[in-house]
Amino acid sequence: MEMYGEFEAHPAADLFPMMTDAELDDLAADIKANGQLETIRRYEGKILDGRNRYRACEKAGVRPEISPVFIKPGQTPTEWVIGKNLKRRHLTTGQRAMVAEAAEVMIADDIAKAETARKLAESRARLDTKSEPTVANLPQSPTPAVTDPAPKSRDLAGKALGVSGRTVSTAKKIKKADPALANRVASGELTLNAAEKQLKGPESVVSQSTRLMGQLRRMVAEIEADPLLYETFTGVLRDDQALTGSLTKMIERNGS
Repeated sequence: MEMYGEFEAHPAADLFPMMTDAELDDLAADIKANGQLETIRRYEGKILDGRNRYRACEKAGVRPEISPVFIKPGQTPTEWVIGKNLKRRHLTTGQRAMVAEAAEVMIADDIAKAETARKLAESRARLDTKSEPTVANLPQSPTPAVTDPAPKSRDLAGKALGVSGRTVSTAKKIKKADPALANRVASGELTLNAAEKQLKGPESVVSQSTRLMGQLRRMVAEIEADPLLYETFTGVLRDDQALTGSLTKMIERNGS
Protein backbone atom coordinates (compact mmCIF):
# COMPACT_ATOMS: atom_id res chain seq x y z
CA MET A 1 0.00 0.00 0.00
CA GLU A 2 1.51 3.29 -1.12
CA MET A 3 1.53 6.04 1.50
CA TYR A 4 1.53 9.81 1.09
CA GLY A 5 3.12 10.93 4.30
CA GLU A 6 0.77 9.73 7.04
CA PHE A 7 -2.07 9.15 4.56
CA GLU A 8 -2.90 6.28 2.27
CA ALA A 9 -4.79 6.77 -0.99
CA HIS A 10 -8.56 6.36 -1.01
CA PRO A 11 -9.57 3.48 -3.35
CA ALA A 12 -11.50 5.95 -5.54
CA ALA A 13 -8.34 8.04 -6.03
CA ASP A 14 -6.64 5.05 -7.64
CA LEU A 15 -9.20 4.99 -10.45
CA PHE A 16 -7.06 7.44 -12.39
CA PRO A 17 -3.45 6.75 -13.41
CA MET A 18 -0.52 8.59 -11.87
CA MET A 19 1.43 11.14 -13.93
CA THR A 20 4.47 10.07 -15.88
CA ASP A 21 7.88 10.97 -14.45
CA ALA A 22 8.20 13.83 -16.95
CA GLU A 23 4.75 15.22 -16.09
CA LEU A 24 5.52 14.96 -12.37
CA ASP A 25 8.81 16.84 -12.87
CA ASP A 26 6.95 19.63 -14.70
CA LEU A 27 4.38 19.89 -11.91
CA ALA A 28 7.12 19.93 -9.26
CA ALA A 29 8.91 22.74 -11.11
CA ASP A 30 5.67 24.74 -11.32
CA ILE A 31 4.94 24.26 -7.61
CA LYS A 32 8.49 25.31 -6.73
CA ALA A 33 8.12 28.46 -8.83
CA ASN A 34 4.49 29.39 -8.08
CA GLY A 35 3.53 27.43 -4.98
CA GLN A 36 0.83 24.79 -4.57
CA LEU A 37 -2.19 26.42 -6.22
CA GLU A 38 -4.72 23.67 -5.48
CA THR A 39 -5.05 21.92 -2.13
CA ILE A 40 -4.86 18.15 -1.71
CA ARG A 41 -8.19 16.71 -0.59
CA ARG A 42 -8.63 14.04 2.07
CA TYR A 43 -11.74 12.05 2.95
CA GLU A 44 -12.09 9.86 6.02
CA GLY A 45 -8.37 10.18 6.66
CA LYS A 46 -7.33 9.16 3.13
CA ILE A 47 -6.09 11.11 0.10
CA LEU A 48 -9.08 11.35 -2.21
CA ASP A 49 -7.58 13.80 -4.69
CA GLY A 50 -4.03 15.08 -5.11
CA ARG A 51 -1.66 12.10 -5.10
CA ASN A 52 0.35 13.68 -7.91
CA ARG A 53 0.40 17.05 -6.14
CA TYR A 54 1.70 15.37 -2.99
CA ARG A 55 4.54 13.69 -4.87
CA ALA A 56 5.31 16.92 -6.74
CA CYS A 57 5.45 18.86 -3.47
CA GLU A 58 7.94 16.32 -2.14
CA LYS A 59 10.09 16.76 -5.24
CA ALA A 60 9.88 20.55 -4.97
CA GLY A 61 10.67 20.58 -1.25
CA VAL A 62 7.33 22.25 -0.49
CA ARG A 63 5.16 21.21 2.45
CA PRO A 64 1.90 19.83 0.98
CA GLU A 65 -1.32 21.64 1.83
CA ILE A 66 -4.04 19.11 2.69
CA SER A 67 -7.68 19.94 3.45
CA PRO A 68 -10.82 17.87 4.07
CA VAL A 69 -13.23 17.58 1.14
CA PHE A 70 -16.93 18.43 1.24
CA ILE A 71 -19.11 15.89 -0.54
CA LYS A 72 -22.72 16.83 -1.20
CA PRO A 73 -25.49 14.71 0.33
CA GLY A 74 -26.30 11.82 -1.98
CA GLN A 75 -22.93 12.01 -3.68
CA THR A 76 -20.33 9.28 -3.21
CA PRO A 77 -16.53 9.68 -3.07
CA THR A 78 -16.34 7.72 -6.32
CA GLU A 79 -18.64 10.19 -8.11
CA TRP A 80 -16.75 13.16 -6.65
CA VAL A 81 -13.37 11.86 -7.86
CA ILE A 82 -14.70 11.07 -11.33
CA GLY A 83 -16.27 14.52 -11.71
CA LYS A 84 -13.14 16.27 -10.45
CA ASN A 85 -10.72 14.41 -12.71
CA LEU A 86 -12.80 14.47 -15.90
CA LYS A 87 -12.75 18.26 -15.82
CA ARG A 88 -8.97 18.54 -15.86
CA ARG A 89 -7.77 15.40 -17.63
CA HIS A 90 -7.86 14.82 -21.38
CA LEU A 91 -8.67 11.13 -21.46
CA THR A 92 -9.36 9.04 -24.55
CA THR A 93 -12.53 6.99 -24.87
CA GLY A 94 -10.52 3.87 -24.06
CA GLN A 95 -9.03 5.42 -20.93
CA ARG A 96 -12.46 6.55 -19.74
CA ALA A 97 -13.82 3.06 -20.41
CA MET A 98 -11.04 1.49 -18.34
CA VAL A 99 -11.70 3.92 -15.48
CA ALA A 100 -15.43 3.10 -15.70
CA GLU A 101 -14.61 -0.63 -15.60
CA ALA A 102 -12.66 -0.13 -12.37
CA ALA A 103 -15.30 2.22 -10.94
CA GLU A 104 -18.13 -0.25 -11.58
CA VAL A 105 -17.23 -2.34 -8.51
CA MET A 106 -17.16 0.75 -6.29
CA ILE A 107 -20.45 2.03 -7.68
CA ALA A 108 -22.03 -1.40 -7.16
CA ASP A 109 -20.84 -1.23 -3.55
CA ASP A 110 -22.32 2.28 -3.21
CA ILE A 111 -25.65 0.99 -4.59
CA ALA A 112 -25.65 -1.94 -2.15
CA LYS A 113 -24.97 0.37 0.80
CA ALA A 114 -27.72 2.77 -0.30
CA GLU A 115 -30.16 -0.13 -0.70
CA THR A 116 -29.28 -1.43 2.77
CA ALA A 117 -29.83 2.05 4.24
CA ARG A 118 -33.17 2.35 2.39
CA LYS A 119 -34.44 -0.99 3.69
CA LEU A 120 -33.33 -0.11 7.21
CA ALA A 121 -35.20 3.21 7.01
CA GLU A 122 -38.33 1.46 5.73
CA SER A 123 -38.17 -1.08 8.56
CA ARG A 124 -37.90 1.70 11.13
CA ALA A 125 -40.80 3.55 9.49
CA ARG A 126 -42.99 0.44 9.66
CA LEU A 127 -42.15 -0.02 13.34
CA ASP A 128 -43.02 3.63 14.02
CA THR A 129 -46.33 3.24 12.14
CA LYS A 130 -47.28 0.16 14.17
CA SER A 131 -46.59 1.96 17.40
CA GLU A 132 -48.94 4.84 16.49
CA PRO A 133 -52.72 4.50 17.10
CA THR A 134 -54.80 4.16 13.94
CA VAL A 135 -58.11 5.89 13.36
CA ALA A 136 -60.94 3.44 12.68
CA ASN A 137 -62.53 3.31 9.21
CA LEU A 138 -59.82 5.56 7.66
CA PRO A 139 -57.75 4.05 4.85
CA GLN A 140 -54.04 3.74 5.57
CA SER A 141 -51.47 5.06 3.11
CA PRO A 142 -50.10 2.17 1.08
CA THR A 143 -46.38 1.56 0.81
CA PRO A 144 -45.17 2.97 -2.52
CA ALA A 145 -44.35 0.24 -5.01
CA VAL A 146 -41.03 0.17 -6.81
CA THR A 147 -41.85 0.32 -10.51
CA ASP A 148 -38.45 0.65 -12.18
CA PRO A 149 -35.41 -1.44 -11.37
CA ALA A 150 -32.27 0.43 -10.31
CA PRO A 151 -29.83 1.14 -13.16
CA LYS A 152 -26.99 -1.33 -13.50
CA SER A 153 -23.71 -0.28 -11.90
CA ARG A 154 -22.10 -0.81 -15.32
CA ASP A 155 -24.40 1.76 -16.92
CA LEU A 156 -23.96 4.20 -14.03
CA ALA A 157 -20.18 3.92 -14.28
CA GLY A 158 -20.35 4.44 -18.03
CA LYS A 159 -22.61 7.45 -17.68
CA ALA A 160 -20.28 9.03 -15.11
CA LEU A 161 -17.34 8.65 -17.50
CA GLY A 162 -19.23 9.61 -20.65
CA VAL A 163 -19.20 6.17 -22.30
CA SER A 164 -21.90 3.55 -22.90
CA GLY A 165 -22.47 0.52 -20.73
CA ARG A 166 -21.58 -1.61 -23.74
CA THR A 167 -18.19 0.13 -23.97
CA VAL A 168 -17.59 -0.64 -20.29
CA SER A 169 -18.34 -4.31 -21.02
CA THR A 170 -15.76 -4.24 -23.81
CA ALA A 171 -13.17 -2.80 -21.41
CA LYS A 172 -14.00 -5.54 -18.89
CA LYS A 173 -13.64 -8.25 -21.56
CA ILE A 174 -10.21 -6.93 -22.59
CA LYS A 175 -9.00 -6.65 -18.99
CA LYS A 176 -10.13 -10.21 -18.19
CA ALA A 177 -8.59 -11.69 -21.33
CA ASP A 178 -5.32 -9.76 -21.35
CA PRO A 179 -4.44 -7.41 -18.43
CA ALA A 180 -1.28 -6.21 -20.21
CA LEU A 181 -3.36 -5.15 -23.21
CA ALA A 182 -5.82 -3.38 -20.90
CA ASN A 183 -2.93 -1.46 -19.31
CA ARG A 184 -1.91 -0.20 -22.74
CA VAL A 185 -5.44 1.13 -23.25
CA ALA A 186 -5.47 2.71 -19.77
CA SER A 187 -2.18 4.50 -20.49
CA GLY A 188 -3.53 5.89 -23.76
CA GLU A 189 -1.03 3.92 -25.85
CA LEU A 190 -3.75 1.87 -27.55
CA THR A 191 -7.38 2.60 -28.43
CA LEU A 192 -10.16 0.39 -27.12
CA ASN A 193 -11.11 -0.68 -30.66
CA ALA A 194 -7.52 -1.62 -31.51
CA ALA A 195 -7.24 -3.67 -28.32
CA GLU A 196 -10.50 -5.48 -29.07
CA LYS A 197 -9.27 -6.30 -32.59
CA GLN A 198 -6.09 -7.77 -31.12
CA LEU A 199 -8.21 -10.09 -28.99
CA LYS A 200 -10.18 -11.17 -32.06
CA GLY A 201 -7.18 -11.20 -34.39
CA PRO A 202 -3.51 -12.05 -33.80
CA GLU A 203 -2.84 -13.48 -30.37
CA SER A 204 -1.29 -11.04 -27.91
CA VAL A 205 2.10 -11.80 -26.36
CA VAL A 206 0.60 -12.40 -22.90
CA SER A 207 -2.10 -14.74 -24.22
CA GLN A 208 0.42 -16.56 -26.38
CA SER A 209 2.82 -17.13 -23.49
CA THR A 210 -0.02 -18.43 -21.31
CA ARG A 211 -1.10 -20.85 -24.03
CA LEU A 212 2.45 -22.10 -24.67
CA MET A 213 3.07 -22.56 -20.93
CA GLY A 214 -0.03 -24.76 -20.71
CA GLN A 215 1.18 -26.83 -23.65
CA LEU A 216 4.62 -27.18 -22.06
CA ARG A 217 3.13 -28.41 -18.76
CA ARG A 218 1.02 -31.00 -20.58
CA MET A 219 4.03 -32.16 -22.60
CA VAL A 220 6.22 -32.57 -19.49
CA ALA A 221 3.44 -34.53 -17.76
CA GLU A 222 3.17 -36.91 -20.76
CA ILE A 223 6.94 -37.42 -20.88
CA GLU A 224 7.19 -38.20 -17.17
CA ALA A 225 4.27 -40.63 -17.36
CA ASP A 226 5.93 -42.82 -20.00
CA PRO A 227 9.32 -44.35 -18.95
CA LEU A 228 10.38 -45.14 -22.53
CA LEU A 229 9.43 -41.66 -23.76
CA TYR A 230 11.23 -40.11 -20.78
CA GLU A 231 14.43 -42.08 -21.55
CA THR A 232 14.27 -41.09 -25.22
CA PHE A 233 13.62 -37.42 -24.44
CA THR A 234 16.48 -37.16 -21.93
CA GLY A 235 18.74 -38.80 -24.52
CA VAL A 236 17.79 -36.12 -27.05
CA LEU A 237 18.57 -33.43 -24.50
CA ARG A 238 22.02 -34.91 -23.89
CA ASP A 239 22.75 -34.86 -27.64
CA ASP A 240 21.28 -31.40 -28.29
CA GLN A 241 23.54 -29.11 -26.28
CA ALA A 242 22.02 -25.93 -27.77
CA LEU A 243 18.52 -26.85 -26.63
CA THR A 244 19.77 -27.94 -23.21
CA GLY A 245 21.69 -24.67 -22.81
CA SER A 246 18.66 -22.57 -23.77
CA LEU A 247 16.39 -24.37 -21.29
CA THR A 248 19.00 -24.06 -18.54
CA LYS A 249 19.39 -20.32 -19.13
CA MET A 250 15.62 -19.82 -19.10
CA ILE A 251 15.30 -21.63 -15.78
CA GLU A 252 18.20 -19.70 -14.26
CA ARG A 253 16.76 -16.35 -15.35
CA ASN A 254 13.51 -17.16 -13.54
CA GLY A 255 15.32 -18.21 -10.36
CA SER A 256 14.17 -21.80 -10.50
